[in-house]
Amino acid sequence: MDPTGAQARRFPLVARPRPACTPLPERVTDLTRRAAAATRNDDPAAATAVVNLAALLASDCGRSDLARHWSARLARSALVHPAPDFQTASHSLEPIINLARLRTRAGDGTGAWRLLETLYRAIASRTDTTIDGVTVPAAHLTPEPTAHRKLRQWLWTVLLSSGAHALVTAGRWDDAYHRLQQHNGIGRRILDGRQVAVIAHATAGRRARALELLHDTEPGEPWERAVTASLTLLCQQAAITSTTQRHAVAAYQRLDTTAANLVVFHTRLGMCLADALGGVEQPAAQAITADLIERANGDGYAARDVLAHPGCRAILNQRQTEQLTEQVTACGLDAGHIPARLLTEIADALDTAEAVIRAALTAGTST
Repeated sequence: MDPTGAQARRFPLVARPRPACTPLPERVTDLTRRAAAATRNDDPAAATAVVNLAALLASDCGRSDLARHWSARLARSALVHPAPDFQTASHSLEPIINLARLRTRAGDGTGAWRLLETLYRAIASRTDTTIDGVTVPAAHLTPEPTAHRKLRQWLWTVLLSSGAHALVTAGRWDDAYHRLQQHNGIGRRILDGRQVAVIAHATAGRRARALELLHDTEPGEPWERAVTASLTLLCQQAAITSTTQRHAVAAYQRLDTTAANLVVFHTRLGMCLADALGGVEQPAAQAITADLIERANGDGYAARDVLAHPGCRAILNQRQTEQLTEQVTACGLDAGHIPARLLTEIADALDTAEAVIRAALTAGTST
């Protein structure tokens, strides 16, 4: 397996909900609605989500400069005062984590890992630090011991997931594997850490060790069993048996692929399985890719993935190609700009959200 190839880059594959990528005007309207609801309910968590979603939107459109600016702006507002509880503290740090994820998207996986590790160590040791020009008052962010313990545990999970993803995006599987080992981040279930370990062994030629890890993996949820089965196919290569193939296909077909917020996960897992089965020349793989094409229409991310996948493109007809291309265009993916009218609406939503966050923090310090 090529450590920087398309197959490896789809991993780690974990069934985490992800907002659907709808047409750009719909996403902006959703931001406006969310900001209004956050104001109406005095909900700083909802307000934080507005800024995070706006940054994601900007990054999707190729405006990573705006995404960084908005994330840093939120961080400076949210970190002004100590957090009264774990939830407030975690919301305060989300924009810092976004800065790391933006680095990953820009191809700076090493920098993203370094940022997340710096943040984790600062919080764990209660030591103030500065990240991308933003001061993180770690010494006094969580005065309450229970809140601090929960925050440290939460950041550990972020380091394992987002940090590992940052390194493997750059093809540094062995590096990610060893760093996760240092942080006790490789468990028995096929979550981020164990997937990184499997692919690190496979890409380094330690195929027997990769298969051993897969064999000893705890079954977990249905999606975990499907990921384990697909990874087993990828690692077996020439030794694949028809029984192993049938098992992997059955595990995938048992999944509920209708959940809108898991479309990207199911799309990428389906692509991995189709490739592992030998490509669309194989009947089972062709059926899987045909289903992926049909379900990609409602999500810009999935549509982009399908258009970029050689197997899917090989069986796309002209109508499907045009529909998926129009979907990607409507979502503004990689467009390099955001229309001025929509930018104004986003700016208004951000101002509204920031006012909610500031009010909540001020109220928290006065009680």
